[in-house]
Formats: sequence, C-alpha cells, structure tokens
Amino acid sequence: MQPALPAPLRYDDEDDSNPGRIPFRLVRMSETGPLDNLAAQVRRARDRFAPMIDPIGSIAARVIVDEFLAEHLDELRTTAASAAVPAPVSSDELTSHVFTYWGTPLRSAPPIVRTCVRQLRNVHPDAIVLDETSWQDHLELPGVVVDRLRDRPAHFSDLLRLLIAVERAALETWWREHYELPDYFLFHRVFEGLLDLLPDAERAWAMVPRVSTVPSHFLQLEMFRSYEPARFAMLVEAAFVHKLSYKYDPADAVAGTIVDHLVSGRYPGAPESL
Repeated sequence: MQPALPAPLRYDDEDDSNPGRIPFRLVRMSETGPLDNLAAQVRRARDRFAPMIDPIGSIAARVIVDEFLAEHLDELRTTAASAAVPAPVSSDELTSHVFTYWGTPLRSAPPIVRTCVRQLRNVHPDAIVLDETSWQDHLELPGVVVDRLRDRPAHFSDLLRLLIAVERAALETWWREHYELPDYFLFHRVFEGLLDLLPDAERAWAMVPRVSTVPSHFLQLEMFRSYEPARFAMLVEAAFVHKLSYKYDPADAVAGTIVDHLVSGRYPGAPESL
C-alpha cells in the first residue's frame, strides 16, 4: 500500500495582513512536527507570487488585453488563416518537436536546471535546448521585441516556444507595441481573451479534457524533505511533468533531501550525464 499524500494545504483566511489581496499564507492541515524546509519553500512561493495575485489587478489586466486583442482581431485572423497548417505527426516523430529554452549556456545553469534538461533529453533524445543565441537558428524576431524582452527571460521563453509552434502569435504583436506587462500572466491573459472573443475557440477549448495542475507541484513542495524512495516514486508518478524551481537557497539542499538526490542523479531511471 502506497503512503498517503501529505495532508492538503489550505488558505489561512485569518491572515489579513495584506488587505485587498488573496491571503497566501498556506498552512498544513492535520500535520504535526516541524517542517522547516517545506515552510521555507512555501514562503518563497508566497513572497514571489503573492504580489501578482491581486484580484483587482487581474481584472484590470484582463480588460487591457481583451481590448488589445479586439483591436487587432482582424489582423490576427488574417495571419492565422495564412499560416501553413502543420502536417500531422506520428508519436514516433514527436521527439523532433520538443523545444525548451535557457538563456545562458547550460554549463553555467543552476544544478536543478541541468537536472531537468538531462531528464528531458533522457525522455526525448532529440529535444532542442534553445539559448540566447541558438534561438536565431529557428526564428526571426524584430529587434524591438528582443530588446523589450531582454530582461524578461520567462516571457521571452513563452514567446519563442509559441512562435516555433505556430509561427506567428498575439504575443509577438503585443511586444511590438508595448514595453510593459499588464501583469505577470500575459500568456494566460491572451489565451483568456481569445476565448472571450472567438466563440469557435471557446467551443474547441471546452472539448479539451481537463487535467489538474496541482499534482505537478507536489514534487516542488517536497524538494527539501528527506528522500524516501517510495514517497519519491509516488510524487513522480502523480504527474507526467513537474514544476520545479531553481530559486532556492543552496543551504536548504542538504545531503539526503529530495533536491540533493535530483541534482546528483541518485534516483531511479536517472540519466548518466547531460
């Protein structure tokens, strides 16, 4: 019998220290004993993302993006209609269609990033890792777009990978005209806006099976707990892809933790090298 998942996290509604924002102090339900490393990981998530989770700001950002898309809808429709429809590919060909991006050379990337790329190439041997120069072998982007995204690597990565998939996109149009983000979640706002404006897109999206993102965060939340083979296997099997983070204090990655086993390649099925 597999060990149970950790007791669920809930929002602590008694924390009213941040008026106007969603309370983000997560507490463990029915958990006993100190969980200092896990608490530190939750605090990092709170500190990084709590300022972005502003209901009023989110609504304002969605309105801004909806208005932008409505203004450019005819242009986007024309561009989409003129784009070549990619030929269907078999499952055996999918490995040649996997792209990821890391701005700097991998040899200087944080250990957990190198681990993720190593595992990606273990699953998809022909996966292509784009960096700050190699992306130009696959795409052309206006200089103004590159300049505006120079200090926004996450959004630059979103744009590159989307353009490789569909050649042209609303995200590129946004960055041609804007210097700033309406909020951090521009990719999501554009997607929401297109669903609002295009009934066909909304109907197509409604037919897509729903897959929860929650299990893909379990491993990240337990990165600093002691490595236990059975529990690690359960966490890995909970999702087909996992959201990890390189933004942690190396002092937390002590010997014997899950993150220590990940970066050192001491886990079942770990590839031997990058």
